[in-house]
Amino acid sequence: MDNKRKLQELYEKVLIDFVEERREQEEHKVQLLSKTILKNGVSPEELSNWQRDAMKRLYPDLPAKVFKSFDFFAKIIKNYDTVLQEMEKLRYAQQEMNSEMEVAASVQSSLLRYTIPEVDGLEIGAVSIPARRVSGDYFHFVPYENGSLGVGLADVMGKGLPAALCVSVIKSAIDYISINEGTPNHLLEKLNETVEDLDMFVSMIYGLYEPASHRFLYSSAGHEPGLYYSANSGTFEEMTTKDLLLGVNKQTKYRLYEKFINIDDVLIFFSDGVTESKIDGAFIEKEFLLEEFRKNIHLHPQDIVMKVCRHLMKLQRFKLRDDFTIIILKRVH
Repeated sequence: MDNKRKLQELYEKVLIDFVEERREQEEHKVQLLSKTILKNGVSPEELSNWQRDAMKRLYPDLPAKVFKSFDFFAKIIKNYDTVLQEMEKLRYAQQEMNSEMEVAASVQSSLLRYTIPEVDGLEIGAVSIPARRVSGDYFHFVPYENGSLGVGLADVMGKGLPAALCVSVIKSAIDYISINEGTPNHLLEKLNETVEDLDMFVSMIYGLYEPASHRFLYSSAGHEPGLYYSANSGTFEEMTTKDLLLGVNKQTKYRLYEKFINIDDVLIFFSDGVTESKIDGAFIEKEFLLEEFRKNIHLHPQDIVMKVCRHLMKLQRFKLRDDFTIIILKRVH
């Protein structure tokens, strides 16, 4: 006689004792039986069948419909058990994914750790907040030996682990390419070849500030237009470009643009997580964003990015829809 058959007989005996005698010590027997059933891997469906068989032997005169109800209960239990197992598998898979995302976030944080460089005559501010544990936004400062400063901001199309891995590849590629490629358009063209191989799409703006001439050279791969603030006129101008995203076509050529930066002029760059912020279910208006920058433009760039960031997050009840990045450069002399 196998273990389950013996266990079924024990089940029936404990059931009889419980039903007939109702002694307090039967509670202890029930607890021990429950543990033994679980230990031996008895399924809920088998347990339901045991109950039906025991009732047939104990009370053979019960109406047939009563015993048929046990069959119904067995089917319910079987389906319930199946769903329960699937939910357990999903829970385990979610735990595994959460664990992987924690590792990815830790690795990304280590790889993308940055310091804001010091550049003569330039004040710099930056903030980047991921919508999830890992970010698809990436910004990068590249100090050159001649005193120039490279500034890059990329936004990977997508979220989660694939976007985070793509960001890490972009970071490594920029570190390598920027050594040999001096102008922003050529850097984007080289970077485009790398991204196309990843089968992903990335928007990016890359600029080069030259302290000696106070020129800002820049190129864009389908990124949100930057903003140029003229201290002389007190107005904003969009730094509009029309070139393709990285990853669309390896043969894409990117145009080079140039801006002369006067004292107290400001350059502002951001990801679409900023422009696609929602307030009461509606996207923020362009004028609203400009006003946010305008009323803080007299501050240090780091104070500007933090004030604008905090205000927009508060308006969204601190629930970001997308990664959120702002970079500001301000010429001070």
